[in-house]
Amino acid sequence: MRVQLDPRRLASKQIGIDEVSSAIDQGNVNLPAGTLWGAEKALTLRASGQLSDAAGFRSLIVAYRGGAPVRLDDVGLVLDSVQNDKTAAWFTTGASRAGA
Repeated sequence: MRVQLDPRRLASKQIGIDEVSSAIDQGNVNLPAGTLWGAEKALTLRASGQLSDAAGFRSLIVAYRGGAPVRLDDVGLVLDSVQNDKTAAWFTTGASRAGA
C-alpha cells in the first residue's frame, strides 16, 4: 500500500503529515485482545484491525474538521503497491546463454 499525500489538500484541511501518520498507525492495528484459559492450554485472542489493501485505507479517518470526518482519500492518493518501488532485478537462466 502506498499513500501519496497532496500538500494542497492537507493545507486546505489544516492537517499535518504527523496527523496522517498517527491515524494510519492507530487505524491499522493487530494486537492481542485477551486469552482463553483451558485445562490443557491457553489461547491468545487477536483483534484483527489489519487493513490489507488500498480500498481499506482510503476510508480511514485522518481527522475531523468542522464536525465532519476527513478521510485519507480526501488528502491524497491511496494505491495498492509494494514497499519499495525504486528497485528492480532481472534473472537470466543458463539456457539463454550462447552455446548452452
